[in-house]
Amino acid sequence: MKNIGLFILLLVCNCNFSFKSDFDNIGDSIAFVLLEPTSSESGSGFAIADSGSTTCYDDSVSITCTGVSGSYPRQDGDYIDIPKARSFTGPTPHETYTSDYTTKDNVTGLVWKTCSEGQTGSDCTGTATTYTKDSAKTLCSNLNSSNGGNGYANTKSWRLPYLVELNTLVDYGKSSPTIDQTNFPATKSFRYWSLTSLSGSTSSSWTTDFNTGTSKNYSNYDYQNVRCVSNGLQTDNIQSFTDNGDYTITDKATALVWQKCSMGQNSDDTCSGTATTTTWSNALLYCKDLSLAGKTWRLPNINELKSIMNYDKSEPGINQTYFPATQPSLYWSSTTYLITTTYAWNIDFQYGEIDDYGLLKTSGIYVRCVSD
Repeated sequence: MKNIGLFILLLVCNCNFSFKSDFDNIGDSIAFVLLEPTSSESGSGFAIADSGSTTCYDDSVSITCTGVSGSYPRQDGDYIDIPKARSFTGPTPHETYTSDYTTKDNVTGLVWKTCSEGQTGSDCTGTATTYTKDSAKTLCSNLNSSNGGNGYANTKSWRLPYLVELNTLVDYGKSSPTIDQTNFPATKSFRYWSLTSLSGSTSSSWTTDFNTGTSKNYSNYDYQNVRCVSNGLQTDNIQSFTDNGDYTITDKATALVWQKCSMGQNSDDTCSGTATTTTWSNALLYCKDLSLAGKTWRLPNINELKSIMNYDKSEPGINQTYFPATQPSLYWSSTTYLITTTYAWNIDFQYGEIDDYGLLKTSGIYVRCVSD
């Protein structure tokens, strides 16, 4: 059965695996690779974990979560462990190479080197060193030749993670660092490199800042921290959308259903009309009251909103075949910014930056709703 599974995997995702070296290490990743992809676009492409936010807020302070009632309904804190509970196993020492520690994400199937480059052991002692992007790529690749050519933790598929993979580690219910330190000890509250380049650029790439959780692009010659991954898709991941014919879009990779058009636009094939901006509270209320296609709607949390961002595209960074007339600008998520709770997380669909942008919740930006 394992041979059959690998054959199907290669046909479906057109991955460039070295048959012998990657065959033994691929079993855990098949579950989230076989997603019937219809494109190879740079998006989420695997199961989405909960953001980590467990508290509800008004425009400034924490409040009792009210579900569908009140002025701040159906926000991130109302939905614990939605879409899926966060779950990691590790640090786990390899049975033979006992100084090699890995941490597995049980939601995505990704296997991570537990420590940042420069650190070692189960508690990641030592100094996490910063590197240029090219050096970071080399460091991860070199793990494949360690242990006499058997690879770190007997794995030979180590590489720098794509941005969508790196962002799965961010816990928006934590800060400084925004990661579970039980599973990833001594993570630096600083930026980490991804393999994903800025669309249209050969000199800048995306990073994730584990001090705050933001994602921004920097020159490839800047110095950032490094964490390596294995067992991934070996591509910048996959999006797979279906137009349901009722002005909703299903993401087959995540099972989420999206509003095709932005708030203010007409529900038609081209999303005609003018997209409008609104405050965070009004965005929550708008999505709660939306009756499109007879579904129950809400404002997406930050992890859900990330999943439709496409880093191969820009201005806007989204597949406009399915989401026409999307604004190359900021869109609200339902996740409050933990460090400054008068802000909420949003994504700039011009290029894909994930930030709070110093915008008060009383500011006006764009809205797209989601349904389970």
